[in-house]
Amino acid sequence: MNSIKSLLIILSLTVSAMAHAQVTDTAQPVIAGVFAEVKEAIPLFSEDSDLRVELVADFDKLLTLPEKDTNTKVPAKLIYFTDGASHELEVRLSTRGDSKQMFCKNFRPLRIFFDPKLTDLSQTLFKGISEDLKLATHCDGLGKIADSNPQVQQILREQTAYKMVAALGFLTLKTRSAIITYKNLDGSIKAEARAFFLEPKSNMAKRYGLKHLRKGKADVIFAPEPENKIAFEFTKRFLMHTDVDFGGNHNTILVIREGEQKASAMLPYDFDLVGVVIGLQYQGAAYSYKPWTQAGWGDDGAWFKEFVGGKYLSKEYIDQAYTVATYALNHKEDVQRVIDASPAVDKSLMQARVNAFFSGIERAVNER
Repeated sequence: MNSIKSLLIILSLTVSAMAHAQVTDTAQPVIAGVFAEVKEAIPLFSEDSDLRVELVADFDKLLTLPEKDTNTKVPAKLIYFTDGASHELEVRLSTRGDSKQMFCKNFRPLRIFFDPKLTDLSQTLFKGISEDLKLATHCDGLGKIADSNPQVQQILREQTAYKMVAALGFLTLKTRSAIITYKNLDGSIKAEARAFFLEPKSNMAKRYGLKHLRKGKADVIFAPEPENKIAFEFTKRFLMHTDVDFGGNHNTILVIREGEQKASAMLPYDFDLVGVVIGLQYQGAAYSYKPWTQAGWGDDGAWFKEFVGGKYLSKEYIDQAYTVATYALNHKEDVQRVIDASPAVDKSLMQARVNAFFSGIERAVNER
């Protein structure tokens, strides 16, 4: 009970102090049951200006691997440009993603592997990378891909989704914008398009003073703090995330405080196919993803009332749920600023979602 009372005190103080505050990269996350001091991000994610990058590899081989082959790695060069200078790193590339492997035709999301035996990262922009690096790319298209291309627009909305979650004050991964030229070994251009790097999970955890808990750790108890369950469900509902599972650990990240034997927080990720992002419908044999406006999830206010009504949440935590809801409402302007700053050309899907979500939650809170 003492921890719950402390949570409510911290939340109430933070809400009043931050209600009209600008969103910053070091904004204190106050909902997820984690009150660690937020540390500075590693260099790659310390800002979000467009990073110009060239990736040189045997893309003819990489992009024609069997659909489920995400283990084969090909040698590559990563060249990035800062302050008029170029910097070359030896890396390896693989394709990644489950659903996207089925939907994407001639381009796929990529994973970058760094080998310390090949490249010293200590004096580079990639210093501090603690594991492989995910690259969110366009799904289809070769040659120069315009920003107006629907696939690129979807990438821009996906990146914006991470920033919207951060604006709500919830734990999430950081991103770094990039404009990438993909070159074959002979120097010919395979594709050129916008993309973004996704912060590794362990780097995110360190930034919050925590430790990333890899799945399958039998000696650790899965017992996220109650307020984190609330934040998790809010994020899921806000983004219309259908490809995530709190209990099954699918598309989720577990973090733990050093020295503890239970997972203290869980957060969803992998936002490429959430309803607030996808402007196209993806239909497969076992999967179907569509824009949130076609999902039929119903009114957000009705969802919240059902959520606190005991079906999904123990009654002893109802006050915390309303505190989280009030906190989210106080960050609507922060979320709006993220949308306004998004480079996405078509923001209507995101804007309509924000309007519907906050309208429904506000009505439910006022009717209590």
